[in-house]
Amino acid sequence: MKKPALSVVLLMTVSLGCSRYHSLPLDPGALARMLKPPTFESIRVQAKSIRHPLLPPIDFHIEDGLSPDEAAVVAILANPKLRAIRDERGIAKAQLLQAGILPNPQVSYSFDVPTGGSTQGTINAYGLGLSWDVTSLLTRGPEVAAARAHASSVDLDVAWQEWQVAQGAKLHLLRLVCVRRELALEKQIEEARRREAALVRRAFALDVKTALDLSAAESNAREAHLSVLTLT
Repeated sequence: MKKPALSVVLLMTVSLGCSRYHSLPLDPGALARMLKPPTFESIRVQAKSIRHPLLPPIDFHIEDGLSPDEAAVVAILANPKLRAIRDERGIAKAQLLQAGILPNPQVSYSFDVPTGGSTQGTINAYGLGLSWDVTSLLTRGPEVAAARAHASSVDLDVAWQEWQVAQGAKLHLLRLVCVRRELALEKQIEEARRREAALVRRAFALDVKTALDLSAAESNAREAHLSVLTLT
């Protein structure tokens, strides 16, 4: 067989190869970098361009504290469990792509040289064959449909868990705001009860108030202090 013909065969073999393998590092350093929590600056950048069905893109202003929407975005982007679940979404998409890929064609080549006996007038024999698994067309449709359904299921599961985390973050932040306001009010009540107890104590010393009045005032002051300790 001539060299140009052999070159054509090699070119066809290379061009018909559709899938290639690319290895990824699995050393401890690479895993540590993948599992490292995102910095606040990276979260700020992602929050500006986030595309999420639950939360719109927002600008962080940490100097004035976290709003409920900001807390929800931080919880979704920084939660390690959600980050792992979103990797499953990427795996499901890769499986969908894999289900739609048909098997590579197979190219075969043979070359025989006559040997033994009289070889006068004989020529070298060569052959070139191309084969492809046609039966893969029969299963491609159901496999793609199953992979697409699985990817949709993963998307829904991720959206559901992200919604739970986002609402939980908002709820905890609102509870914190309510507790701080309640604590400020309880501190005002404690101060008022303390002043009241001091006045009753002076009045008791002047025989203006009874011991029962003093005991009630001091009890109210202790209850108010206990309420402050409970909230802190």
